[in-house]
Amino acid sequence: MIDLEAYSAMRLFIQRARQGQHHWFPTGSEVQAMARICRLVEGLPLAIELAASTVRQQSCFEIADEIEQGILALGTSASDLPARHQSMRAAIDHSWQLLSPDEQRMFPRLAVFQGGFDAAAALKVTNMPSAMLKRFVHKSLLRQSVQVDGISRYSVHGLVRQYGAEKLHEAGETVAIRDRHLRFFLQLAEDSEALLVGARKAEWLIRLTREHDNLRAALTWALESQQAELAMRLGGALGQLWYLHGAWSEGRSWLARALSSSDSSTSSVGRGRALLAAGRLAGYQSDYATAVCLLEESQAVFQALGDDLRVALVRQALAYIAQNRQEFQRAQLLWDEVLPVFQASGDPLRIGQALFGLGYVLLHQGDYERAAQLFDEGLLHYRAEGDKGQIGSALTFAGYLALLRGYFGQARSLSEEAMLLMREVGDKHGLAWTLRQLGDIAHAEGDDSSAVTFICDSLKLRWELRDPHGSAWSLEGLANIAYVRGQVEHAMRLWGQAEALREQVGVPLSRNEQKIRDHQVTRAREYLRDQRFELAWREGRQMLLKEAVAYALDVVTQCTG
Repeated sequence: MIDLEAYSAMRLFIQRARQGQHHWFPTGSEVQAMARICRLVEGLPLAIELAASTVRQQSCFEIADEIEQGILALGTSASDLPARHQSMRAAIDHSWQLLSPDEQRMFPRLAVFQGGFDAAAALKVTNMPSAMLKRFVHKSLLRQSVQVDGISRYSVHGLVRQYGAEKLHEAGETVAIRDRHLRFFLQLAEDSEALLVGARKAEWLIRLTREHDNLRAALTWALESQQAELAMRLGGALGQLWYLHGAWSEGRSWLARALSSSDSSTSSVGRGRALLAAGRLAGYQSDYATAVCLLEESQAVFQALGDDLRVALVRQALAYIAQNRQEFQRAQLLWDEVLPVFQASGDPLRIGQALFGLGYVLLHQGDYERAAQLFDEGLLHYRAEGDKGQIGSALTFAGYLALLRGYFGQARSLSEEAMLLMREVGDKHGLAWTLRQLGDIAHAEGDDSSAVTFICDSLKLRWELRDPHGSAWSLEGLANIAYVRGQVEHAMRLWGQAEALREQVGVPLSRNEQKIRDHQVTRAREYLRDQRFELAWREGRQMLLKEAVAYALDVVTQCTG
């Protein structure tokens, strides 16, 4: 049995509950609900006491549900409690009455923050000086913590924040303070967008990640208050953050809401940027048809505004999609348009991206020498800028070229360095690509155990990112290994699922990949005979992606272990 008394919050809950029911003790099924209550009120002793005092009227499950729904008043009929403890509201009211008039005017403004804030944000949004923040910490209305970079961060308990929001509404300041909160975090997002690439990427990713809840709150207010242009500007500025976090579905949802709140005939910078960010995220998730529609609309907006650089950024995104669809001639035309614009901008990262994009196209067209030259030139630009994520991407491309040339040792060395950089900067998309490539290299070197580990890790990331195209590529890698190891039926199920995914996103195999698969399929049909072959292939095609991922991680790992 779990020693509940060993946990201070749960011990307090039990002690308070026994004051009303001397023999009360949570059953096994109530233990989790009781722990949930303690977590929801964040260990606040008064809240725990008030919740525990109602166990005679409600189960722990009901109490937890009510707290989660944001009910402030946890009423109690116990007559032996002080009046100020009769409900949570009474307790907060008691603390409120002890504040000075100026503190009562200022404290409710902090209710607009979500997930914490620092002194600079408090000053800009609420006009609150740091000295007053410290007084609120002393009075237990705020909690203070020091981050690893030495910055003090403040937070408000959820129930106290709810109380403060009501007071803010009563004072008639909700709209003004939430507007200031929106504009502060819009400015932060737009200022940081350019810093989420380059040498300071890791620093700014940490800072933006801390503020993710505030950024969500700002987006929510922009939509609720029908400030469509600000919502689109903020959503567009957060595109890179959502990419790096792998929060592609969340980002697409926010951007769809922002775009639907505005007039589609409007040609504004905000709308153009939101369309560009939405198109990129759709492309990352292999929703290429939607991505192209969004990007072409973004291109039209920027053309109307005469913004040549942003037109080039849109065409860059379209070039990546063309590459993924194996449309290399179209991709080359787009890169030929993009490269001169990026060169004129003088931005080394963008120049490097265009050089690598063009090199990737030439690689798939068989011009390895010219591709290698462009990769080397692009890597110089990345190293000059110090962007570890882009350097990692460049090394992955170089490793891929070495693999195609049969230089397995060089390919492994380049890809391993890329993997370390991708992990360091938290680029899940780039890491999934590099892991899959390392699996191919290990397989080529005869190390199928390592190959399976790499490709399974890649598949897990693809599933987390909800990327069907990338998932198909990982499943195909596992199918190749299973086939070589004699697990033919397993291989055909994985090939069947991969084929269905490729049909879903409209991306065919490359010529070389198609040649390998056709050879395996022909031999597998001879080995299994038509009936068993068709059954395995059909079972694979009919799997849901979630089922296919689970199957691959379970069965293929066992059969190749």
